[in-house]
Amino acid sequence: MTASTRKVLVYSRLSPAGIKIAVKPGLSKTQVKKNHIVCKVICAGLNPVDAKYLVGDKLPQFVDDIVGRRSVEGLGVGFDFSGVVLAVPKGEEDGDYKLGDFVYGTTGIGTASVADECVVPLHQVCHMPHSLTFAEASCLPLVGLTALQAFRPYFDDKKKSSRCNEEKNVLIIGGSGGVGHVAMQVIKCLGDSSSSSPVKSLSVICGPTGYDMVNEYGNPDHIIDYVNDDVMKKLEEIVKCNDG
Repeated sequence: MTASTRKVLVYSRLSPAGIKIAVKPGLSKTQVKKNHIVCKVICAGLNPVDAKYLVGDKLPQFVDDIVGRRSVEGLGVGFDFSGVVLAVPKGEEDGDYKLGDFVYGTTGIGTASVADECVVPLHQVCHMPHSLTFAEASCLPLVGLTALQAFRPYFDDKKKSSRCNEEKNVLIIGGSGGVGHVAMQVIKCLGDSSSSSPVKSLSVICGPTGYDMVNEYGNPDHIIDYVNDDVMKKLEEIVKCNDG
């Protein structure tokens, strides 16, 4: 059962913070479009892209700041979320998603994940793994998809291209960052699951404060400290080692 109203965080150029809480009508079952579901948001995740929309950073350079901020006026903030299914389209009650299911995913542009409720396309949502908390799941969608989309073309056993049928020497820059710490885990999984293109070597660049985190999450073959190490020299040594 959805509420009659819902709170949504939206961009507002007149607000000192550039955002404000707006009260909008609730999302009822009769409003759910085909191939969409309505979810109660338990946790929402924020990414750099959300701050960039605040200043119109995703627009062409010839668009000035004023026009840029006007273009996002009133749009909802946030993409990533985790929550509980509240409503499904009429006639799809026996589909993959049922009332009460725990899910996580990304909303559409301007829809807002920072809200009491959100409507989500089915191809942008998934059942939440039992091993994750709502907070953990809400941090995963955009960074996880970024890592998968970057690596998957190189690990498709069904493709005949040479890049998919050879051992990989992988370098991840910024291993302790949002995408980086997930990318290390994704590359390990893809390498282990691919019969034709395993990962020969994983090297990661990070700062001294991220060293322990990179070691814990990625367990890479090589860690390069960009503050204290000569990065180019280290990379040259790694390349010689891998070729040898």
